[in-house]
Amino acid sequence: MRHTLLTVLMMIMTAAVSAAVAEGPLEGRLSAFRVVADANGQPALEQADAAAPGDLIEYHLNYANRSTDALGGLIINGPIPQGTAYVGQSARADIDHVLEVSIDGGSSWSTEPVMRQVRNADGSVSREQVPASEYTQIRWRLNDALQPREDLALRYRVSVSE
Repeated sequence: MRHTLLTVLMMIMTAAVSAAVAEGPLEGRLSAFRVVADANGQPALEQADAAAPGDLIEYHLNYANRSTDALGGLIINGPIPQGTAYVGQSARADIDHVLEVSIDGGSSWSTEPVMRQVRNADGSVSREQVPASEYTQIRWRLNDALQPREDLALRYRVSVSE
């Protein structure tokens, strides 16, 4: 059964995107798509108005520089809503960037793979890779300025928890 989880998440994320860019030269739009199989079994996207456990959702964050000046130093966050898990290696951008992820709600950031120290049963300490499903946010740190009238497309996927 479909539920309104995605609808609520979309409203929150859309509000966040709108609030972040409403006063400046950068316009933003967030769209969510459910990843489905087409008639040939290939991945296809359909507009997502609701989501159910097990669904794969692809977020599209589209930005446009509506000013006459280049916008440098941009960092664009992509939240990973509660009740979903980031799909590793799914983030894409059409501009040179560094992808950073957080496992603590955005207090700290790291490039992939994220490593953490764990204490073993014998008291020794080792390092282990944090699974992508534990990421709480992702962000793109753009290496290039967004030129006047230039558009930017960012993508990433999450799976809806069971």
